[in-house]
Amino acid sequence: MPSSHDILARARALRGIPYADLDCSHFVHRAYEEAQCKYPYQSTKSFAEKTKEYFVEEALPAAGDVVLYSGHMGIYDPQGCQVLKSDQVCRQLNDDAPILSARSGGNMGVAYGRSSWFETGKKPKYFRWKGLTA
Repeated sequence: MPSSHDILARARALRGIPYADLDCSHFVHRAYEEAQCKYPYQSTKSFAEKTKEYFVEEALPAAGDVVLYSGHMGIYDPQGCQVLKSDQVCRQLNDDAPILSARSGGNMGVAYGRSSWFETGKKPKYFRWKGLTA
C-alpha cells in the first residue's frame, strides 16, 4: 500500500518543472501515479466530483493530501521547506511553504506556496487517497 512518504517523495522530485510543461493538476496526478496511486486524470475543476472512488474529503490536511483551491491544486507537505533548505523560493518564504505544486519554484512572489497566497475567500478542500498509510 502506498504511503504519504511515497507521494511526498514524488512531488518533491517534480518541483521546479516549468508550469508550461506540467500544470497543477498534472503535477498532482503524476506524483500520485508515480507513488502507485493510480486514478484517471482530472482537471482542477472536476477533481472533487470525479475522483470520489479514489479519494475521500477530509476536514484537516495530512501529509500527502491533495489540497484543492478555486482554480489551483497541490499536495500538502507539513515539512514544507524543512526538507528543501536549498530552494531559493523557500528561503523567500521563511521556510513556510506547506503546499507543493507545479508552481513551487521560480519567482512567483514572496508569498507563493503559502496557503494564504491561494485564498480567494473560500477555504481549501483536502482529499486523502483511500487506504493511504502514514
